[in-house]
Amino acid sequence: MVRVPADCREEILEHGVQEYPWECCGLLLGQQGAAGGSQVRRISRAENVWPVPTRRGERFLLAPQDLLRAGRRARHAGLEILGTYHSHPDRPARPSHRDLQHLAFGSLHAIVAVWQGVPGEVTWWRPGGGAWGDNRVQEVLELLG
Repeated sequence: MVRVPADCREEILEHGVQEYPWECCGLLLGQQGAAGGSQVRRISRAENVWPVPTRRGERFLLAPQDLLRAGRRARHAGLEILGTYHSHPDRPARPSHRDLQHLAFGSLHAIVAVWQGVPGEVTWWRPGGGAWGDNRVQEVLELLG
């Protein structure tokens, strides 16, 4: 289970819309709970620096300076980097084959679908056992943040 303040979820959706038609990306800051549960506390946006700009609509690469900045923010707030988030422009919020191969940083990943510039579903995943299919994490939205 992952607990997410409503404002963090909204920020992920907003970031996906702002970057459309490119994939947005960022880091999830929070605390790892007992029994694999996570508490997202903050979002740290990152720049998508995929080396071929025309492919940024289907791939992302976190800017190294954004990763370092997120690590500092997390430490100063008594948090840790739980994982990443990114968008899927005009595609479902499901891990792609590339996601399975390359998302190894952290243990939690959020994917937001953005359809023609309109935010869609946000899904949460944990990698495990070499497959994502059965690794969806239930989101518990915290309305009061």
